[in-house]
Amino acid sequence: MKKSRQTDIKVSLTAEQAAFLTDLCQAHYRGLYTYARSLLPPDEAEDLVQDVFVLAAERIEKLMKSPSPDGWLAKALRFLVINWYERKSVRKQRDVEISELEAYIPAPDELDNIDVMTSVQAVLSPEEYKLYYRVYYEGASMTALAKEMNKAPATIWKKMERIRKHLTKAFFLG
Repeated sequence: MKKSRQTDIKVSLTAEQAAFLTDLCQAHYRGLYTYARSLLPPDEAEDLVQDVFVLAAERIEKLMKSPSPDGWLAKALRFLVINWYERKSVRKQRDVEISELEAYIPAPDELDNIDVMTSVQAVLSPEEYKLYYRVYYEGASMTALAKEMNKAPATIWKKMERIRKHLTKAFFLG
């Protein structure tokens, strides 16, 4: 489920700031949405345009001092769209790598569990093996592990990606 920035906003606006933001929204929402819609699916376009106005509320003082608030909004939307595509690309690459790995490595059953564990343990460092074990045998989510290890989720994903590549090379390409 997508976490929206709107649920995180805790900004108190003065009457002047609220009026300024309302005027901007009324003047530019449709145009920003039309632009975002030309690049993204409708629901994502709407979410990103709303995120632009959330950012505007969070940075209202800076926006009010800007010589071109409409340009600020357009630039913010452009960066959010770029960020959306980068995240989509990372997710797509991760999904491809996972599906490729699943094609090579079947889920271990109880009979060969010890052989697999011993073989994997011989290839990986102790830290890598611990992470591998937690994900594949204990079923721990990488997000939960990231919190537990006090690391960014992307760091855990990258470590698992390296582990999968290392195992693929050791067992299938080596």
